[in-house]
Amino acid sequence: MVNIAELNNYLDFFSFMGYDMGGSFSKVATHAAPFFMATDGSTEFCLADGLEMYLAAGVLAEKINVLGPIYGHSFAGTDGLGKLFTGPGYSLWGDPNGVPDYNSIPIGGDNVVFEDEKIMASWTYNSQTRGMISFDTPRIVELKTQYIMSRTIGGIGFWAINADKWTYAENLVNTAFTILGGTSVLEQVNNHLGYSSSKYPNIRVLSFCQPTCCPPRGWFLVSIT
Repeated sequence: MVNIAELNNYLDFFSFMGYDMGGSFSKVATHAAPFFMATDGSTEFCLADGLEMYLAAGVLAEKINVLGPIYGHSFAGTDGLGKLFTGPGYSLWGDPNGVPDYNSIPIGGDNVVFEDEKIMASWTYNSQTRGMISFDTPRIVELKTQYIMSRTIGGIGFWAINADKWTYAENLVNTAFTILGGTSVLEQVNNHLGYSSSKYPNIRVLSFCQPTCCPPRGWFLVSIT
């Protein structure tokens, strides 16, 4: 068992992975990234329980960045949440574990989207193919971000940005970014990379100390602080 209180003495940043709590390894078709536990047995784990464990151990809320998925977990041959399934389901790239990118998840037609705002989880179900995919919709990301802000958690991040959709309304990173305050909350810093003597002109051009907008912790984390 990890001694969280001891780790807290040495770390100033905790990356809390709020995903992969259900998938083809589960006993039944379940939510992969629920914030809270469901009362109908359709969840095995939830983000809130782990988060509260860290906070109870003394980890300051502002030290924690919660990560969300930009992908799903799919289940084949199932009658829905909490039901048995026959194996991994849909994946555009043939992933053997049934883990499709968010931007490849079929939506519409027989693929009906459901959102449980109480536990902050969403999924699609196709009654014709008996396939289910657990993933986060923009609405669920919105709710999670609002809750994270209300608890003064340090921020929110995602894995992985290349799987996001590029339309404004469907982009998960942009959804969280907008809720957090947009460009007004980004740290305004100079570009500290300097290769003015490089033989490559494109590198020299980018080497001037110039204002840039970037999340304080880089990568594709969106930080509140």
